[in-house]
Amino acid sequence: IPIVSVMVGIIIAAVGLRYVFDQFSRGPQVLDEIPKAKLRTQESTKLAAILEEYGEVQDRYIVFSEDHRHVAYPVRQEGKQFVVWDGAAQPTYFEVQDLIFSPDNKQFAYRAYQDGQWFYVLDGKLQERYEGIGIPVFSPDSRQFAYVAFSARRGFQFMVVNGEEQSFYDGVWDITFSKDSKQIAHAARSGNEVLVVRDGKEVKRHNA
Repeated sequence: IPIVSVMVGIIIAAVGLRYVFDQFSRGPQVLDEIPKAKLRTQESTKLAAILEEYGEVQDRYIVFSEDHRHVAYPVRQEGKQFVVWDGAAQPTYFEVQDLIFSPDNKQFAYRAYQDGQWFYVLDGKLQERYEGIGIPVFSPDSRQFAYVAFSARRGFQFMVVNGEEQSFYDGVWDITFSKDSKQIAHAARSGNEVLVVRDGKEVKRHNA
């Protein structure tokens, strides 16, 4: 292979990598900055038309369901935010984030902040309010919706599964479902010990 051809290939690759880096380093983009060429699929073409109705849209937070039939994204207007879900604007909150569709594409949730408290909105219904909540997890069969929450009044972190509070510790993180969705596990901290909890039972303890 001629040396000139190799050098040209290296230069093209470098330019391409720099373009990708620039796109990610720019951060959230408003609608007018989103190249229409980036919206390749039929669903994305519909999305581009929907976006014209709103103000600032952060394109890195646009999410599609696994079957590509549903789309949702956050919009910021007049200092507040709301979610547009399949073209329908949802209620306005001070902040919204962590948009997620269930594996079966039938459920949709996002985290919202209002009046000093965080809560999830699941299929349009407000869940319990807390001082802090973690990133949500759907079980593989989509029947369970779980996340970590913190209550200042109780002074503990705990897991919330389908609205039920359980597994109270000084710290809780890394919620994981088994592939058949029959088991759930998480890491936790109790004093100076770090442990693994599976189906509500402590299975392993380690000194922190």
